[in-house]
Amino acid sequence: MKGSFEFAFIMTFVMMFFVLGIGFIRIMVQYQDAKMLQERLIAHLEVMEHFDSESLSVLSQISQCETCEIHYEADETNRIEVIVSFPLKLPILDWSIRTKIRAKTIPLF
Repeated sequence: MKGSFEFAFIMTFVMMFFVLGIGFIRIMVQYQDAKMLQERLIAHLEVMEHFDSESLSVLSQISQCETCEIHYEADETNRIEVIVSFPLKLPILDWSIRTKIRAKTIPLF
């Protein structure tokens, strides 16, 4: 009787942490998908070596993320900053947040 109680007690905590671990892995996958999208956009910008309406139309075809928002900002050093905003969700805790990652290209012009 004592062994079955201990087993049930341990399995309850193990399963709880197992489900939370799967949720955190899902968050890491969401982050890596957004980071890969950002790196792909930066690589295309650096290959094109210019930033205009033609390059924006090419970049809009690259995006495969339905929930991501992509913004581009040019600065005074001729570098383009690519900002990808995306949601992170942990459904088991009913937690959701929108975060963004930023990266810059090499000088283009």
